Amino acid sequence: MNEANINPIEFGEMKSDLKHVRESMDNHTVVLDRIEEKLNKFATRSDLEVLENRVKRIEERNQTIDGNIFMKAIAPGEKKLVAMIIKITGLGALILMVAMYVYGQSNTQQLIIKKINEETAKIKPKE
Repeated sequence: MNEANINPIEFGEMKSDLKHVRESMDNHTVVLDRIEEKLNKFATRSDLEVLENRVKRIEERNQTIDGNIFMKAIAPGEKKLVAMIIKITGLGALILMVAMYVYGQSNTQQLIIKKINEETAKIKPKE
C-alpha cells in the first residue's frame, strides 16, 4: 500500500521542472552577483559603515550646536535687557536723588531764611 510507484513519464516531467527551477535560480544568482559587483564599485560595505558613523557624529554635533545657538541667541538679549533695566533704574535713581537733594536744599534755605528773620526780629529795637 505504499504508493511510491511513479510513472516514468511523470518522473521525467518532474525532473525537467526541477532542472528549469535550478537554471532560473542560477540565473538569478548570477544577476544578483553582477548587481553586487556594480554596487561594490560605488561603495563597499566598510565605506558605508564609515559614512554611517560620520553621519551619526554629524547629527550628534548638530544637536549640540542647536542647543548652543539657542543659548547664544538668548544670552545677548538678556544682557541687553539687564543693561537697559540698570540704565533706566540707575537713571531713575539718579534723578530721584537729585530731586531729593534740590528739594532738601530748598527746604533748608526756607528754614534758614525763616530763622534769620526771627533772629533779626529779636535784635531790632522796638520803636
